[in-house]
Amino acid sequence: MVDLPPMPQRIARRPRDKRGYPVPWFATIIDGEPDFRVADSEKWALAVRFGRCWVCGEAAGRNRAFLIGPMCAVNRVTSEPGCHLDCAMWSAIACPFLSRPRMRRNEKGLPEGSDYGFGGGFALKRNPGACVVWVTRSWKTFKPAKGAEGVLISLGDPESVFWFTEGHAATYEEAIDALERGVPTLREMCEQEPTARDRQTARLELDRMYAAALQLVPKAA
Repeated sequence: MVDLPPMPQRIARRPRDKRGYPVPWFATIIDGEPDFRVADSEKWALAVRFGRCWVCGEAAGRNRAFLIGPMCAVNRVTSEPGCHLDCAMWSAIACPFLSRPRMRRNEKGLPEGSDYGFGGGFALKRNPGACVVWVTRSWKTFKPAKGAEGVLISLGDPESVFWFTEGHAATYEEAIDALERGVPTLREMCEQEPTARDRQTARLELDRMYAAALQLVPKAA
């Protein structure tokens, strides 16, 4: 059995896989076994429509905690529905991929056409080195433009923000490092705009969003 930190009651009630990990509600069952890498599209719809927690599957409250990557803290967009705060915080420190910055995604045996989850836009498949629990009362779904399929979630202003890396609360330096390593990818996307004016507008908007994200990192010691 794996050695895991103490679980919130709602996660502790979840079934376990062969390794001993609690099976997140969103996981797709493939050949009788849960695949944590592949989110169930029907569960996504239930979570968004009926306010189910993405991790435990139980009803979530008004405040929703979204477990996101550093770049999502910049553009305030995610593909995954929100959770209970304790479910999100536990996942941030216990999920092997989220708590091990050097760990790469395992693509072995993924179903054909699968892209790890359900949603739209263009996901960054690298390990971001840190994760963020973004607590907010407001969010909305939208369809991405420019040929991307699916549906995304736009996050409202946060009530609180928590940064994690390597299974612990991230320091100011660790959060800044995660942001700086990801922003070049967003800048590359700005340069894909069709006209010079659009590219300049995208650069300015990214600068504004990045400055706002910097205000949400942990305070420097």
